[in-house]
Amino acid sequence: MAELEEDLAEKRICYKCIEDPFLKKEIRENGERIKCSYCQRKAIGYTFPKFADRVSEAFLIHFERTATDQSDYDYYKQLANEDSSQFWYREGEEVISILQDPIGFTEELAIDLAKYLQETNYDHEAAEMSEESEFSSEAMYETKGFSDEKWQQEWENFENILKSQSRYFNEEVNDYLSRVFKNIEKVQTYDRSPLITTAGPDTSIPYLYRARAFQSHERLMESLSYPDQHLGPPPSEFASAGRMNARGIPVFYGATHQKVALAEVRPPVGSNVAVAKFDIIREIRLLNLPAFGKIRSHFQGSIFDDGYVPDLEQAVFLSNLGQRMILPVMPDHEVFEYLPTQVIADYLSSRTDLNCDGIIFPSIQVPGESLNVVLFNKAAKVEAILLEKGSTVTAESDVTGYEEANEIPDINVIETRIDITNKEIAEPNFAEMIENFRREQQMGSRYDNRQVTLKIDTDSIIVNIVKGVDFALIPREVNRITLIQADENIQNGKVDLDF
Repeated sequence: MAELEEDLAEKRICYKCIEDPFLKKEIRENGERIKCSYCQRKAIGYTFPKFADRVSEAFLIHFERTATDQSDYDYYKQLANEDSSQFWYREGEEVISILQDPIGFTEELAIDLAKYLQETNYDHEAAEMSEESEFSSEAMYETKGFSDEKWQQEWENFENILKSQSRYFNEEVNDYLSRVFKNIEKVQTYDRSPLITTAGPDTSIPYLYRARAFQSHERLMESLSYPDQHLGPPPSEFASAGRMNARGIPVFYGATHQKVALAEVRPPVGSNVAVAKFDIIREIRLLNLPAFGKIRSHFQGSIFDDGYVPDLEQAVFLSNLGQRMILPVMPDHEVFEYLPTQVIADYLSSRTDLNCDGIIFPSIQVPGESLNVVLFNKAAKVEAILLEKGSTVTAESDVTGYEEANEIPDINVIETRIDITNKEIAEPNFAEMIENFRREQQMGSRYDNRQVTLKIDTDSIIVNIVKGVDFALIPREVNRITLIQADENIQNGKVDLDF
C-alpha cells in the first residue's frame, strides 16, 4: 500500500461534515463513534476506506468516463471540411470537480477522496498498455444517460390492456398510473415550469376561447340566444368522445387563442363557427403537458439513494409522455387510439391528492405557442345567464339577399323583458324570481352541485363564415418503377410450354 494511501486510510469522517442529506442520515444510523479528521469533533462517522468505498460505488452508478480519443466518424467529418475551425477536445469533468459539485463535498474532502480513489483503483497492467485507470488524475467523467425502456414497455402493456383486455375497474392500470404520476409536483424542469400550473384570475391563462361549428341557421340562432347553454360543454347525452374524454362525459375544450379554437373544430366550408371567450372566474389547477419536454431531473435526489436511479428513469419517460399524449390520430383510429389519454384524464380527474382540474396541451391543428386546454367535467360548469322570469331571448339575422362579403348583416340578440310598473310588487319579489329561475336551470332532471368555473363574455361572441381552408402541406413525390424479373425456368435453360 502506498504511503499516501496509508495516511488517508487512517482518517475518519463524521456525518456532520457531509452535506448530502441521504448520506448524512446513513452515516449517522450505521456509523460508529469516532474523532473526525476534518472537524476534530467526536461524532458518529465512517473510517475513510469505508466512506471512500461508498462514494466510489455511487459515483460509478451515476457517472461514466468519456472517450479518450476522437472517434473515426468525428475525425473524418472534421478532415472532410477544410474550412472547419473546430478541434476535438475530451468532454467531461475531473473527478475532484464532480466530488465538489454536484455531489457537494468540501474542497479538502474532495481532494483526499480523489487521491485515495486514484491510488486504490490504479491498474498496473492498464498503465503498461498506456490505458487509463478508473479515477486517474487524467480521467474525465460525465453524467450517465438513463433509459426509460422499462417504462416504455409498461406503457405498451397499458395500451394493450385498454384496447384488448379491460377498460374498467382495472387494478393493474390504476397501479401503473399511480406510479407514473407519483410526486408529479416535485418534478423539475430546465426553466422551472411547473408540471401542474394554475389558471384563472391574475394568472397567465385568465380566459379560454371555445368554438362551435353550425351547419343549420336555426341552431346557430338558438345557440346565440342562450350561449351559456349551447357554446359551453354539451349535455351528457350529446357529449361525443374526444382525446381527453369518453363518450357521454362532457368536458370543456378551449384554447388560449381564437384561431386555435376555430381550427380545432375542423369546420367544413360554408359552415358558421361561433367563437366566444370564457373567463375563468376561480383558480384551477392544470397538468401542463408542454412542460414535460423540459424535465431536467426527478427531484433533487441523492446519488447515494438506491431509489434515485428509478426516479431518473421515470424522468426520462415523463419527458416524452407529453408528446405521446398528443400524437396525431386519424379519424378511423380515434376509438382505440384515444383510450389511453381518456383513461389518464379520468384518473387525474378522480385523484383528490392531485386536485387536478384539466390538462394543457399543444394544438395539433395550429402548431406554435398557442395552447389547448381541456377542463374535466368537475371544472367545466359555466355560470348561467340569469333572466327575469317571463323574459324571452331571440337572435335575428337576415341571411338572404346578400352577395358580397361587405354586405353580410350582423346578428342581433334581443332580450325582451316584462315591464312591471308597480314597484311595490316588483321589488320584494324580484330576488325570489331570480333565485327560482336559477334553481330551475340548475335542477333540470338532476341537481348540478359542481362549482362554477367559467363565465361567458357575451360581448366577445363572433360568428365566422368559413369560406375556405388553408393547409400546411409537405409534398412527397410518387415514383412508379417497373421491374422485369426473368422467369426461373428460362434462367436455368428450361422452357416449359403449357398448351
